[in-house]
Formats: sequence, C-alpha cells, structure tokens
Amino acid sequence: MIALSVAAIALVLIAAALVRNHGPIEIAVLGAVALPHGLLLARRAPRLLRRPAPPPG
Repeated sequence: MIALSVAAIALVLIAAALVRNHGPIEIAVLGAVALPHGLLLARRAPRLLRRPAPPPG
C-alpha cells in the first residue's frame, strides 16, 4: 500500500511539473519518469485494493 501511495504522489508531482514546464524536452523526460509509476498503479492497485485488511492486533 505504501508503494502505491508513493507512486500516486510521484504522478501528482509530475503532473504539477508538466503544468510548469512546457518544453518538448521537459515533456519527454517527465513522461518517461511518469510511465513506470503509471504502470505500477495500473497493474498493482486493483489487486492490492481488493485484498482484505488484516485484523487489528
């Protein structure tokens, strides 16, 4: 679950950087950085969110 949170925060930061940086090189670099994080969220999030939470204690 922590890995998903980190990947989601990374995507938010990359989106904020894309708003600020409009050059083609910046877009390409930020897109290359966003790709693995987006793939991680797309592949792992549904399975981890379906898993029941462990009992407290």
